[in-house]
Amino acid sequence: MAAAIQAHLEGGSAPTDPLVVEGAEVASRVLLPQFYARRRFRPAWSDPADVDALLGAVRESADHGLDPADYHEAALAALRPLAGADVEHAAALDLLLTDAVLRLAYHFLYGKVDPSTSDADWNFARELPDEDYVEALEAALSAHRIRPALDELAPRGWLYEALRRELGRTRSAAAAGGWRRVPAGPALEPGASDPRVAALRARLEASGALPAEADPGSPVYDEPLAEAVRRFQRHHGLADDGVVGARTLAALNVGPEARIDQLRVNLERARWVLHDLPTRFVLVNVASFEAFYFADRELLWRARAQVGRDARRTPIFRAELQYLVLNPTWTVPPGILAKDILSAGANAGSVVQRKGLRVLDRAGREVAPGSVVWGRYTARNFPYTLRQDPGPTNALGRVKFMFPNPHLVYLHDTPSKELFERSERAFSSGCIRIERPFELAELLLGDPVKWSRERIDAVVASGNTTTVWLDRPLPVLLLYWTALPTLEGPVRFFRDLYGRDPKVLAGLERPFEFRRAVREAVSRRP
Repeated sequence: MAAAIQAHLEGGSAPTDPLVVEGAEVASRVLLPQFYARRRFRPAWSDPADVDALLGAVRESADHGLDPADYHEAALAALRPLAGADVEHAAALDLLLTDAVLRLAYHFLYGKVDPSTSDADWNFARELPDEDYVEALEAALSAHRIRPALDELAPRGWLYEALRRELGRTRSAAAAGGWRRVPAGPALEPGASDPRVAALRARLEASGALPAEADPGSPVYDEPLAEAVRRFQRHHGLADDGVVGARTLAALNVGPEARIDQLRVNLERARWVLHDLPTRFVLVNVASFEAFYFADRELLWRARAQVGRDARRTPIFRAELQYLVLNPTWTVPPGILAKDILSAGANAGSVVQRKGLRVLDRAGREVAPGSVVWGRYTARNFPYTLRQDPGPTNALGRVKFMFPNPHLVYLHDTPSKELFERSERAFSSGCIRIERPFELAELLLGDPVKWSRERIDAVVASGNTTTVWLDRPLPVLLLYWTALPTLEGPVRFFRDLYGRDPKVLAGLERPFEFRRAVREAVSRRP
């Protein structure tokens, strides 16, 4: 069989020619030849138990939101009964089994979709570990632990597993016929009597949000049903008022197939970042309008956040938080200067005065707003700096958290605290406004003697602008997850605020290919 394997691998007139085995294209054009050359082209899959283990992993890749077709499912099923009949089929089966395990390992480690192809801001660089993949595969086969080795490559932890469980539950619901739609009509409020209540009850029972009742046909919107609606609203990023208005009705009528797609997209996002999480980090989930602080893998702080509105979206990237500023000034950045101030033309001076901004020339001298001919300038040739002094009405509030980045985006306090009560909180010009920022400041500084909460409050009360450096930089991860589990278990779903999900889903549906950067890095290995 070694000769047949060698003949397959040496087929093709150029390295760029596709290697096709029994109609299936082999993706591992570097690792596969290295693996078999090291074996002197001897077959690798002589133990039927190893084959069974891999075929099981291929089938169950669907539980990760992946597509078993990417791992030669059909070709392997067709070849296996033929492999005992002749050497050619046996060689083809051996090659495709090895290619399948390499493909699956790659997707578990890096995800299928390259996030940088759809997001120019993506900078979560991932280096290939210094590992001999050929040797690792050989060791797994020798120890007959192909399945455990693959399982260890997928992200681990409660978040990924909760998404997988929810995917399984939702697929079961889809297989059972889905859930009942609730007809359109006026808002349903607790205490009302309406024929549509029966459909609402059936919908919530089908998804497990409401226990089955003895009188499922009752038209009365009673309190147990209202509490189930409020629970549903909390799990879908909606105001939990118990009223089935237009937005709640729309969420109720999202079918299981759409939720399956949403879960698959977010499992893919998990594979992009969960392998390399530091022990301490701040995380912002833009889609759920939340910020978190984790230390030693424990959640120490969680708060509501306000993010960029659709026209000024918060970018998704990673940076290092280096310092914070108490009583910050606010210098108007170029984008806001152009869109919110100079766009008013001759009336820009009135806007400046209303916002409490000072106009400073290049020497730092203050200029009266009325003396500026505002209609003469654009953001490119504007010769002044607009600055807001520290204080309770400052756009950044009383503290900002600085992680230098080209987007001029950071976390900060806000005077617009009433906006935290909204269920959707896309109000900013791209920065992240956070609730309870001084709790986060105290945790990050981590010095109860020098920087106790009392000391922080005293500096704020002084009105003096004060920069405080962290002992060591802290990663800040700005992410976008439209399905996110809670520590308590339930998965919450959020509206795709910026319309990012379809690109990821389209990538999951495309045929398999190695990412360029990973492929080139692998090819450079000795």
